Amino acid sequence: DDEPGASASKEGTDLVVKNLNTGTERIFKFVTEYAFSKDGKQLVFTSTGSKKDKAAPVGVFLLNNTTDVLKTLVKTKGNFKSFVFDEQSEHLAFLGETSPEKQEIKEFSLYYNSPTLDTAQILVDADMTGMPDKFGVSGDGRVTFSKDGDKLFFGIAPIKLPKDTTIVDFENAKLDVWGYKDDYLQPMQLKNADRESKRSYLTAIDIYSTDPKIVPLTDVKLPDATIVNEGNAAFVLASTDFGNRIPSQWTGGTVRDYYLVDVKTGARKKIIEGLDGNASASQNGNYIIYYNDKDMTWNTYQVATGKKTVLNTGMSVKFYDEENDVPALPNSYGIAGWSEDDKEVYLYDKFDIWEFTPDGKSAPKNFTNGFGRSNNLTFRVSRTDPDARFIAKKDILWLSTFNNETKQNGFYRKAANSSKAPELVIMAPFTYSNLVKAKNADVYIFDKGNYTTSPDVYVSKDALKTAAKLSNTNPQQDLYNWGTAELVKWTTPKGFKSEGILYKPENFDPNKKYPMIVYF
Repeated sequence: DDEPGASASKEGTDLVVKNLNTGTERIFKFVTEYAFSKDGKQLVFTSTGSKKDKAAPVGVFLLNNTTDVLKTLVKTKGNFKSFVFDEQSEHLAFLGETSPEKQEIKEFSLYYNSPTLDTAQILVDADMTGMPDKFGVSGDGRVTFSKDGDKLFFGIAPIKLPKDTTIVDFENAKLDVWGYKDDYLQPMQLKNADRESKRSYLTAIDIYSTDPKIVPLTDVKLPDATIVNEGNAAFVLASTDFGNRIPSQWTGGTVRDYYLVDVKTGARKKIIEGLDGNASASQNGNYIIYYNDKDMTWNTYQVATGKKTVLNTGMSVKFYDEENDVPALPNSYGIAGWSEDDKEVYLYDKFDIWEFTPDGKSAPKNFTNGFGRSNNLTFRVSRTDPDARFIAKKDILWLSTFNNETKQNGFYRKAANSSKAPELVIMAPFTYSNLVKAKNADVYIFDKGNYTTSPDVYVSKDALKTAAKLSNTNPQQDLYNWGTAELVKWTTPKGFKSEGILYKPENFDPNKKYPMIVYF
């Protein structure tokens, strides 16, 4: 059959939508992909239909969970995916192709729907104004709205050429050709071949423009980009190592150039050249911050003025990995976050958190009062609210803490607007992770485990003073002779202080001799 929807040839499965208040259920057949709007009031899904049941609905559907009204957005068989709603849960975009099943090259389009449209419309295809020659919408690119809903970001890619069926397989030579001027060694080319075949280039479109056209923001020579300020910024931060890749064959890494790319015009402005390190934008897009591995400095670029500032100049504190033990320049300890108005940025050293003003006009402050270094504790900000983008002055920060002496983990707390040292919450011989606070209550869930205790999920209603176990991930452990882990410290024959972990069987008998493996 030369029917549409090759990618949908595999039938979907049942999607059950249950109203938790009433207990009623609706079942949608042959569903392959679905997505909820942020407010949960709308559900979009695609159904493949069935070869056995010709009457089964086929296409893309939108369910209003409040009114229970089902709306047909696309009434044809095809491959539809990457459904995404805007922040207001009103507008919808997704990728789709309806090529005949036997057609080798599948040409995707970007679909769009709004409350004023009865069906989804093709917003972008290969013939769109601004589309580079021989390019089309990528089926592998990510689709996302800007936070304000004005722009859509998606990927484009070269249209693949169909296979020449006039040449039989045994007449095709199968070999890999490599030259010393290639950017990458052949094993790396082979390893990344699948990823590169799916590479797409970030592109934007102004949804409400009276003359809509797409604006490619990246290309082969400038392939990587990050959306800034949730897409509301006038630019994206793009980077490339094009022209600098060959040295990576012996250095292990490359230097990169960074650009600001205008989302309305595609105009590019180079702001950083040959950076051995990484750059990122502040949350509101007022600054670009970057760490230079070569001179071990933190730097900012002010977008409005183009001014560059070295933040840690003249400081004796090391902001790079002090225990780096590989033949490469050490990386930084990283960024803890930004303040709500981009007026402060928080950086890590080995132990503490520092507060800098990105314009360099105020002296750096040790946000954790040096408590980490003086007590051999390493503080890192724990994101208890996954949606929080900033460190607000009203916040009570939870600090994931590691005791470098005892190897215990836990948490301290500190008010963002306080000059006091962090306060202890809990320290214990466990690993704590994924601490999340309930949105409207002082209730926390987290993971806890160690070598002898399988990681499980716990809930606490009293700021971790007590916690109830919610999961049991390793019930079969009781059936086996498990093990124990013990921190051991000693002095080497040359007088150096050393430490390690001694693992023993659970039924260890100190009166017996056991074979031992030493790893260092």
